[in-house]
Amino acid sequence: MVQAVTVLIPVYNSAEFIEPCLKSILNQTYQNYKILVVNDGSTDNTLEILKKYPVEIISYEKNQGISYALNLGIKNIDTKYFVRMDSDDIMHPHRLEVQVKFMEDNPNIFMMGTTCLRYDGEMNWIPQYKRVIDHEELRFLYLFHPVILHPTVIIRTEQFKNKNYQYRSEMDGVEDFALFKELIFNEYIVNVDYPLMKIRERDNSASSVGKEKTLDLIAKVNEDFLVKNNFSYATDKIRLLGKVLYPVYYDVSEDELSSLESLIETLTHHFQIKVDVKKFIMKQKELIKDEKSKKK
Repeated sequence: MVQAVTVLIPVYNSAEFIEPCLKSILNQTYQNYKILVVNDGSTDNTLEILKKYPVEIISYEKNQGISYALNLGIKNIDTKYFVRMDSDDIMHPHRLEVQVKFMEDNPNIFMMGTTCLRYDGEMNWIPQYKRVIDHEELRFLYLFHPVILHPTVIIRTEQFKNKNYQYRSEMDGVEDFALFKELIFNEYIVNVDYPLMKIRERDNSASSVGKEKTLDLIAKVNEDFLVKNNFSYATDKIRLLGKVLYPVYYDVSEDELSSLESLIETLTHHFQIKVDVKKFIMKQKELIKDEKSKKK
């Protein structure tokens, strides 16, 4: 049988978690897949563990970073689709079945992401489908901040390769945000609010590297994107843009939100995004007010 989907996993010193990850893939209800692991110069016994499982392995001695590993892996994929997976995460048993069917039923969609569950004490699944975040909404959200979770996506391989999309090593740490931002403004992308992954907090996650470092990385991608798209902007506003979607988490003030309204209006006009910016700003301000009322 010719496999329909490749599960692509980059690994670096992943011996502690890689076995539960692989077992969750091998326990899938959908069986028409293969697993490709790129061992990015691990110095622990990751490679020895991988050799115990039915996976294809690309391995090299010097650590090159996640973008290099992903690009090399994709270059060696020949299936119709590929899905991302990180070495310390767990797949829902129906993940591949759900995502492949969704892509087969929607041939116009280039990439699909999903929501996830975070690890907790019980690690229970709560499979509750809510809605599809459509392409137009994602275009607006990606003016500001990452939304789609990297390890949840499924992508059409041939189209991805034919258009020479690549992860950028200079963006490691936000390589997914940089790539997905490019894809969302060129391809038809959706995100389905249905948890098909359990994701562990990582060393490079927003909560672990800190808010300030996270905002620095996000600003780097946003600035790069605007320059490439010939958009003139006020440099002092770029970092603030990264806070807009989560004003409570990033401690944004109502005045700061108001100061961005004109810029966001100009951005939506430049990228031809249909959204009521005033309504959006008001909604974000309500989040701040609600948080203040809770603290009283």
